[in-house]
Amino acid sequence: MARRKQKRARERAGETRLLQLRLEQLELASAHDGAFRGAPEPLVMIGVYRVGGASMTLVDRHLQRAVPIAPYPAIVELGESMEVRIPRVEGMKIVVLGLALEEDGGGGVAHLFGQLGAPDRLALWPTEEVEPDPVSLADWALRDPIPAPASATVHVLDDGKDLRDAVLGDDWIGGSVFHLPDRRANVSGRRLRFRSADGKNDWTLVLRVRVV
Repeated sequence: MARRKQKRARERAGETRLLQLRLEQLELASAHDGAFRGAPEPLVMIGVYRVGGASMTLVDRHLQRAVPIAPYPAIVELGESMEVRIPRVEGMKIVVLGLALEEDGGGGVAHLFGQLGAPDRLALWPTEEVEPDPVSLADWALRDPIPAPASATVHVLDDGKDLRDAVLGDDWIGGSVFHLPDRRANVSGRRLRFRSADGKNDWTLVLRVRVV
């Protein structure tokens, strides 16, 4: 039995999975940039991680700006694609994390885009949890995957600080996450919802996902 496991591990060495993500639309049920601050400037960033064994690695990230046209609700067509080649490891999971901000040029976008590359500094928990119990992305990947098209809407800690309370210079909207097992999967839809604490911004990123 042990020899068979070792053989399978050797066979997987050098193999990869290709994750294909297509960002199709950003649905804006509501969007707000505060009084006298002009039109909102929605921005969503995506981090793709390989979790396996004792390691957690960022394999790609993407920044997506949208130019909405009021009034709201509104739908912004995106049509952007990501193709991520992921080296396989034993027990691998693929985690896709989305963070949304309303961009005001204050530096929060640059900071959080950088933090995507340091996943050990981020922790999250579902927004519906009454008693917060933040976990790392690696621990999140141990949960049962959420069936498509849903994703988990989450609160996020950045170096232990709740982003709802952080002074970023750009307005924090919210986070959303899903993860996939290490196997091929046909095209499916995913909906990543981001909702600000005051409810004035309620956005959903529509993805098409395929693993080959």
